[in-house]
Amino acid sequence: MKNRLRKKGAWWLAGAVLIVAAGGGAGAIALASSPPTTLALPVTVRDTSGQLALSVQLQQAVRDTGSFAFKVNSVGTWIGTVPVTSTPSGNSVLSGTASGVRFEAVGSNTAVPATLRMEGTIRPTEHFASVNVWVSPLGSATSCEPAHAASSSTGAGARGACHLVHYHLVTAHAVASGAPGAAQAALNAIKKGDWSGLYAMAANSVTSKISEPAFVQTFSAQNHGRIVSASFAGAGSTRSIAGYEYFTQPVSFALQSSSGTTSTYTSTIVLVWEKGQWRFTGTSTPQPAS
Repeated sequence: MKNRLRKKGAWWLAGAVLIVAAGGGAGAIALASSPPTTLALPVTVRDTSGQLALSVQLQQAVRDTGSFAFKVNSVGTWIGTVPVTSTPSGNSVLSGTASGVRFEAVGSNTAVPATLRMEGTIRPTEHFASVNVWVSPLGSATSCEPAHAASSSTGAGARGACHLVHYHLVTAHAVASGAPGAAQAALNAIKKGDWSGLYAMAANSVTSKISEPAFVQTFSAQNHGRIVSASFAGAGSTRSIAGYEYFTQPVSFALQSSSGTTSTYTSTIVLVWEKGQWRFTGTSTPQPAS
């Protein structure tokens, strides 16, 4: 497994969380004394099933306001611009037929014109969204105008004279109270060398890249010494990144080598909320305890 790390005979799984920041810049000629507007990152939300994802620029009065990318796993991605308004409470309302819509199917390198309409609300500070999306079926004409979207049913289905396909994206609500227990289960599995148990609670980012037999064989074959103790090293915390809810738990463990020498390390277990459960996605690189 490419992302495992070994140090002084110890194994570990490396989980990476990438945070990307962006900012606006001034033009070549300043026409006013006020500073340029800082461009916010698009907000990304994902549904409870993990099949739907929407990334949209909610910031008002910028060139890209309303620009979006709507992805349906195993189907494709629609991009375009949708009308967005803000409420006094800071929520964003998406409502109307999108302009400049292009669709690129999975496995294709060609984007084709498409029809798309959105109706819904995003509450960025709460990491919540409920958005209905209607799209033209693949291979259909795109010149017809969709009827006003009034349905709130979930799943895909037909709608209106254009027979648009309907998706309903509702964000998952991570149950934070269950995260410490899941982190403890992962730590226990690591301490015992229960690789099947650890694989059973692994996230899709792990299981999609390696099978259980290969996972178990890889780590069972390592002569990494013996973990004599392992415990939490402080409180864990949750964070939302790109529509995913993560829980990070600092841990400390003591590793005894074959010569009897014991070394103490610190690390962080990383979990992700996936399909209603906290799933193990990796750890940070272990560091010698100070």
